[in-house]
Amino acid sequence: MRKLSCVGARIHSRESGDAGPAARQRVLGAGGAAPQSFEAKITVRKENRNNNNDDHEDLVVRLDPVLDFMRLLWTLEHGLQSASKRMESALGVTGPQRLVLRIVGRHPGISAGQLAQIAQLHPSTITGIVQRLVRKGALVSERDPLDNRRVRLHLRPEAKAFTKMSKSTVESAVKQTLNRMTPRQLQAARELLGGLAQALD
Repeated sequence: MRKLSCVGARIHSRESGDAGPAARQRVLGAGGAAPQSFEAKITVRKENRNNNNDDHEDLVVRLDPVLDFMRLLWTLEHGLQSASKRMESALGVTGPQRLVLRIVGRHPGISAGQLAQIAQLHPSTITGIVQRLVRKGALVSERDPLDNRRVRLHLRPEAKAFTKMSKSTVESAVKQTLNRMTPRQLQAARELLGGLAQALD
């Protein structure tokens, strides 16, 4: 029985066979409406019983804009999860835990409720993250002297080991990507992701 694995992909407009700038613009929807369909040309490698991977064939998959964008979203979600696990092994904290430490570092004394709003995470998720960071010795959680129902958060000196800049973090990958984009592209990306997040809420 053959196993199939995707080893490469190229997306181009089904409406045109040329690969020039105009065609690429139509594919990305830059400066106009997104095309009604895409062609993703994916090289699929056949693996036979003799493990001879030299034999391969091209499989052309046609996806509409919604399916193609969903494919990218799931790829991004998988990448975030994988990077977060690598961070935990290398730095001792996950991606969400580092995000919490970075926010608390910028806003000492922030409440857990305010942190949940900024990080866009459910309060119960924030509670779990805070508890784990307290156990790691990176965070101090104290009751607000003016309101016993509210918890205030502060970094401990030990948090520096978890918040130092490193190429292995999600933050570093995001920063490198944003640095390659124009202000207009950044604004468009924020509007798109913000709109999608609101639709899924």
